[in-house]
Amino acid sequence: MKNDEEIDFLIRKKMIEIQKKAAIESRRRSMPIGVLEVNSKEFRNYLTRYRIVVADFWAEWCIPCRIVSPIIERLARRYSGSAVFLKVNVDENHELAVEHGILSIPTVIVFVNGKEYERFIGAFPGIEKKLSITIEKLINQ
Repeated sequence: MKNDEEIDFLIRKKMIEIQKKAAIESRRRSMPIGVLEVNSKEFRNYLTRYRIVVADFWAEWCIPCRIVSPIIERLARRYSGSAVFLKVNVDENHELAVEHGILSIPTVIVFVNGKEYERFIGAFPGIEKKLSITIEKLINQ
């Protein structure tokens, strides 16, 4: 009798594990791919819908923003299915920039469950590595 209970327990445990993996895979498949340019409404929607969101606040006239942009593109490819990457033009979405305290651009904010987790300001050596470390840490939590 005890062996039957142990077997039932192990079967239930394995089924839960399989269901969790399937749920994670399903979410990954439904995540947007690449970097999405968004407005305020879309931005808020993505923040509430996805666990990890990386937002690049930028402007077309900003030279450092053009340096950071390809980095964000590379990270979006690398972490496709694990994080959502957004671009927010501060000139077109001024209220969103004010709401998030954007005083300098580029500013990249990593959000977890809709809340700011970490902020990176400017185009500086090592930004890609620091962002990667942060995203990896969040994925593996």
